[in-house]
Amino acid sequence: MEVISLCKVHMRAHGSDQWNDLYPQLETVQADANAGSLYLLRDGDVCVGAICLNEVQAPEYAALPWRHDPARILVVHRLCVRPDYQGHGAARMLMDFAEVLAQKEGYGAIRLDTYTGNPRAIDLYVKRGYEIAGKTELSARRLPVVCFEKRIDA
Repeated sequence: MEVISLCKVHMRAHGSDQWNDLYPQLETVQADANAGSLYLLRDGDVCVGAICLNEVQAPEYAALPWRHDPARILVVHRLCVRPDYQGHGAARMLMDFAEVLAQKEGYGAIRLDTYTGNPRAIDLYVKRGYEIAGKTELSARRLPVVCFEKRIDA
């Protein structure tokens, strides 16, 4: 939760309201940990970043024109990197982990969304070969989110 809190402050300082007092909350992160879907990137005792990986798709995803419809889909939630580690490949490492896990566990695709007000995240996913499926509105967000997917080959 420390990393998420630091990211909230950093985002606000840079004009982004992507994460706020309503999202993500401690209860959400605790539920991720209890479900075994929270993964951490560490540098010694320092938590550098976190990612939640599960099969839970937002209901708003159903209306989007997804290109891939495999039996199993891995969904990325709440990817974050401690501000003083940003720009050094930590997000890339977390996404590398997600893609390897998806392949190893037999998922046919990865889906995720990111805030339209977060151009760095959008750029990260485009550079990694994720395809834009469309935009949608999610609760507790002022701006819409861009939804991405990437096919994962066995």
